[in-house]
Amino acid sequence: MLQRVLSEPIFLLFTIISLFQAWRGLQLGQQIWRDWPTFRQPPLTPRKQMMAEQAAFFIGVPPGVFIHELGHALAVWLFGGQVLEFGFGFYWGYVLPLGNFTSLEDWFISLAGTLGSLFYTALLFIPLKLATTETSRYFLLRAIRFEIIFALIYYPVLTVFLSIGDWLTIYDFQETPIPSAITLVVHITLLALYWYVNRQGYFERPSHETAVAAAAFENLEAHIDNNPDIDQQLRYISALRRGNAPRLAKKQIQPLLQSHPQHPQVHFQQALLLAVGKDGLPSKSAHHFRQALKFGLDGADAAVAYLILAQDAVRREKLAEAHNQLEAGLSFIAQAPPSNETTARRGHLYYWLGRVYRQQNQYAQAQDALYHALADARAINDPEFIDFCQQQLDTLKQQSAHHVP
Repeated sequence: MLQRVLSEPIFLLFTIISLFQAWRGLQLGQQIWRDWPTFRQPPLTPRKQMMAEQAAFFIGVPPGVFIHELGHALAVWLFGGQVLEFGFGFYWGYVLPLGNFTSLEDWFISLAGTLGSLFYTALLFIPLKLATTETSRYFLLRAIRFEIIFALIYYPVLTVFLSIGDWLTIYDFQETPIPSAITLVVHITLLALYWYVNRQGYFERPSHETAVAAAAFENLEAHIDNNPDIDQQLRYISALRRGNAPRLAKKQIQPLLQSHPQHPQVHFQQALLLAVGKDGLPSKSAHHFRQALKFGLDGADAAVAYLILAQDAVRREKLAEAHNQLEAGLSFIAQAPPSNETTARRGHLYYWLGRVYRQQNQYAQAQDALYHALADARAINDPEFIDFCQQQLDTLKQQSAHHVP
């Protein structure tokens, strides 16, 4: 294997990348081992969720790669061939066979690696069934998801772009038209099934900051089915979204959009969900924010909607539109009951209003807005927000010093 890695640039690149990934996997494994008692204890916190996600790749993938390559080797031996080289690089591998194989045998030897990957995926359902903690369940679910992506998406796409790999032989319709066609049908079916299951949120588990929050969520979840109380359903959807389970939340909110098309909070939650993981504000998300405001969204939530719409307007360089959104948000927040949340919302509205004024070269107004934002940041004792406000004020002073009226 070493000779092949050193002589072929693509294998050398794969090896270098895999060594970095293996080092990260070793570090992560040591960290989990060190924190194992805490790691196993409920609840599934955001930190544990992030570590389990990383572990699903860095620790969960290498056994799947080994079994993938073992599948190739077993198929070679099945047809009386020899395995000249068995390469395993943690996150990549290869098998070099020797033998006189028919086209059909070559097709099966190539397919056997993917069958091995899918076999490993199926094996992971056994510990998933036996798992006793949300953290271990989440790790196994994400590991299963990674394996499906590797087997059905990553390897075929890699073959397309690099013109190497099993799928050149698997989909050689000239040599094996019928097996290749059957594989294509099964492949598309499995991809469609994965797409549907993933869309339903099967691979997600919500995180919670504290055991108290987790217990409250479990109690809410136990009573949410067929519950006509829309406020409870919205709290459940919000908990799913905040717990990084957006697909589960989207599954829950669709019936509410149909049954309560004019409920402001339903549109507000849908808007937030549609914005999750997106660069910029999607048009559908902006539409639901506007619908929420149209149907009477108020208080701190209205301030959030106006703030996000204003940020999008700034991104699109629509400063007058952004200014109007921010002023409307400040009007709503003034009517909300005092709390740390409303203070934080007001501070962010002033912060962005200051940025808009600065871009419009209205330095006095910008300074006044940013001082309001700084005061709110200090009131809630948010060091990061304090730094943001101070940086904007420093930038403002530099710009205003060079500005000639």
